[in-house]
Amino acid sequence: MIGAVKAVGSVASSIGFYISGRFVKRHGELSAIISTSLFTRATNMIAFSFPSLASPLLIIANSPAFGINLVAKNSLLQKEFSPNQRATMGSINSVAGNLFFAIAAPLFGMAADALSPARALLLLQVILLPVMLVYLRLKPQKLTH
Repeated sequence: MIGAVKAVGSVASSIGFYISGRFVKRHGELSAIISTSLFTRATNMIAFSFPSLASPLLIIANSPAFGINLVAKNSLLQKEFSPNQRATMGSINSVAGNLFFAIAAPLFGMAADALSPARALLLLQVILLPVMLVYLRLKPQKLTH
């Protein structure tokens, strides 16, 4: 069952990558990032708040949004930074991401042990909500193109 769910998620994600170019061109990078992030947070919060047999389906529904979000972020980086700046930013993002994961993963594991996996995942979604405020704050600013 888990293999089938992962396979469906991978197919759905590839569909997201396939349609991402048109979606980003039509709505813009920031709008694509904001809409896919909002959709992902909302469906995850529902799935983790009410764990059931439908929860994996809700999580799979996020798969196309992943591709759109990733393409929109990469497109924004392409427009905003020179090649040298992109390389530096990529390195900084990689190091920061790995350090954050090294600290957050054990803490998240302890939270899952103390609360339950579903509640810990719900808590993670709540912790990630302020990121949406950053996206919304960027929206009105005119970015260089």
